[in-house]
Amino acid sequence: MSEPADPNPAPAPAPGNGPAPAMGAAHGPNPAAEPVPSRRPPVWNLPAAVAAWLVPGLGHVLSGHVRRGVILFVCIAGLWTSGLLIGGISVVSTRSVNGTLRAWFLGQAMIAPSFAVEYTHDRYRAVNAGRDPRPDDQAIPYQPAYGRAYEIGTLYCTLAGMLNLLAIVDIVYREPASTEHKLPLGAGG
Repeated sequence: MSEPADPNPAPAPAPGNGPAPAMGAAHGPNPAAEPVPSRRPPVWNLPAAVAAWLVPGLGHVLSGHVRRGVILFVCIAGLWTSGLLIGGISVVSTRSVNGTLRAWFLGQAMIAPSFAVEYTHDRYRAVNAGRDPRPDDQAIPYQPAYGRAYEIGTLYCTLAGMLNLLAIVDIVYREPASTEHKLPLGAGG
């Protein structure tokens, strides 16, 4: 019996030039011919992720990425605080005015201080028999936002939470900073 034809035949040698060059030889060594270095499995940095949820950027600082952590804190906390300043504490809430659940809070919950603001908002609402205060009330603990200020504040706080989620995912998979190549403070270079 005859053998079946090889589906991937080797290239024929070039006439007069000896054997044909290996595939990829024009661009360097053939990557398939080199041994692949063994990689250790990724280490999940869960304590840093929890720290990053509590305070944006703290997980990076704890892992040795101080500059990145400070930048994340300034950007994310600034965006979240701006949302609170624009719309007030009523923008961070699990329930809307008519009592339905707000999907926006899922994004806002990616920053732990949102729960403290939500608790404070609920305490103020409990004082006012389950409703936001109105301008004609005698003692107004806070002024709820309405219209565009409410929407913009909600959007800012939610975007800050979603950015913090990206920072949390980044720190979960990021290796701790290497101390081998760092210069001590005050060293020239």
